[in-house]
Amino acid sequence: MGDTTVIPFFVQLDLITGKLSSFSERVVRRLSDLRGLVADEVALRRELEHGDRIVYEVFKINVPPIQGHLFFNVTVIHPGKIGEEYHFTKGHYHMNEQAAEIYIGVQGKGLLLMRSYNNFRVIEMQRGVLAYIPPGWGHRSVNVSHDPFVFLSIYPADAGYDYERIMREGMGKRVFATSNGQGYCIVDD
Repeated sequence: MGDTTVIPFFVQLDLITGKLSSFSERVVRRLSDLRGLVADEVALRRELEHGDRIVYEVFKINVPPIQGHLFFNVTVIHPGKIGEEYHFTKGHYHMNEQAAEIYIGVQGKGLLLMRSYNNFRVIEMQRGVLAYIPPGWGHRSVNVSHDPFVFLSIYPADAGYDYERIMREGMGKRVFATSNGQGYCIVDD
C-alpha cells in the first residue's frame, strides 16, 4: 500500500536557468557560514568586511523525511572566490550511509568533489552531466566559472546530512583559481 499522506505533484524546472516554478524552502548559505571550511580564514575575514554575501542557495521541495520518499532540490552556487579558492558548498555525508544521490548539471560549470576515506573522485559538471554519488561518499560542489553553477539533486528523503564529519575530516581536496585566473587547479587539503 502506498503512502497516501502525500499526493502526486509537479513543479516546472526551467532547463535554461535552473529556476523552479515553486519550492517549499530556500536555504541561503553566506560567507560567514563557511568559517572553518575555507583554506584562507584571513581572506574570509577580509571579504566579510565588505558584507556577508550569498555564496549559494538551495531551493528545496519538501516531502516527509522517511524511507520511500525522494527529496529533490536545485542548488545555485554563485560565482566568486574567497582568496583564490572558488565558492563551494559546505559539503556533507549522509547520516543514512546507505543513501546514494544523483546530480544533474543544469547551468554553468562546476566540480563535484567526492571522498570515501582515502578515495577521492572529481567529476566536472555542466549542463546535461549526470553524476552518481554512491552510498558512503562525502560530497561538495564547487563553482569554477564566472556564471552561476546550477544543479539538480535527487536523493532518499531519509538520507539526512552529516556536516560535522566534513568539519572534522575535510574533503581532502580544494579548488583554487590558476595564477592567470583562466582555470582551476585541484590541490590536496
